[in-house]
Amino acid sequence: MKEPVWSDIDSEFRLDSTGGIAIRPDVEAVKQSIDNILRTRKGERLFLPQFGSFLEDLIFEPMDEMSLVDVSRRLKDEIEYWDDRVIVDFVGFEKDEDRGTLSLLVRFSIRGLGGMYTFRKVLLKG
Repeated sequence: MKEPVWSDIDSEFRLDSTGGIAIRPDVEAVKQSIDNILRTRKGERLFLPQFGSFLEDLIFEPMDEMSLVDVSRRLKDEIEYWDDRVIVDFVGFEKDEDRGTLSLLVRFSIRGLGGMYTFRKVLLKG
């Protein structure tokens, strides 16, 4: 059985309709990249201390509507900066009082491929 290869380029180097190398969308790899950006605290990576996000620093901070708008904009900028395959359409938060959870939602597309995808990360469980 062939081991899966993480790549956005078709490993068999097929050509697309324009004669270029075909790009195969690997949505799960992109979602994993977004998760990696969000879970990594700035300063955590020794040789790339500016990599990551400030998300974990905010978990216990009080948030009003203006703060959430600012946080959403900053997270969008960080995701797009660290993964240039991603175009973020929306970053928001979803509260489920029945389950006692707060989730982060990121709606994005992959540059050059179209389609819209959703990344969801549960931040707090009650």
